[in-house]
Amino acid sequence: MNILNLEAHLSTNNASVRLTDICLKPNNTSCAVFSVLQYFQNSRDNLNKSVGDDFFSYGDYIMHIAQCSAKVPSSNDTLLNLSCFSDFGGIIHPSVILSNYASPKNTMKAKELVITIIIEDSNEPEDIQKGKLFFNFSKFNFHFNDPAEAWEEVFINYMRNFTATQDSLRAASRWNELANFTVYYSNEHFIKNELNSMIWSEDQSNME
Repeated sequence: MNILNLEAHLSTNNASVRLTDICLKPNNTSCAVFSVLQYFQNSRDNLNKSVGDDFFSYGDYIMHIAQCSAKVPSSNDTLLNLSCFSDFGGIIHPSVILSNYASPKNTMKAKELVITIIIEDSNEPEDIQKGKLFFNFSKFNFHFNDPAEAWEEVFINYMRNFTATQDSLRAASRWNELANFTVYYSNEHFIKNELNSMIWSEDQSNME
């Protein structure tokens, strides 16, 4: 949840940008974030739901994920009375949020979780003229892509710090403080900047 609360600041007019300012909102309220937690509508209460007695658990988060990620997924878990739809109203296909499993029948054996955050971003003049994008221009008085790029830079720095901390803890053998997972991350502008850097380096080499 820390990532969803990251905030960037723009030096041009001292405005702040949060994910809710730049994310794609299919239902105009919730950001389109694809993750396994969307099977629980990003709700801790839903995640902790269970049905059972003193001896057995008949329904819990594991069974709910299994039902929602099945080859023919259910739209509703009747046992927990819990929907499989996301908080933004979309269907979450298991291939988008789960990875590294042998076959579509074995999604519950996935070794990787994938989280994708959709950013509303465009360079198209038509989009700007038609008002397809939702920035408040009275608040954001700058180049159209600046809000998204500013937030993504904060995101990259946050993830770099997180992975650096994990590396330090691992090097110091402080295993009990480590997160029990490995993180790989990227974003659109990070890739774009890397490509631009490669092109610039190649141009410099050609000039020599």
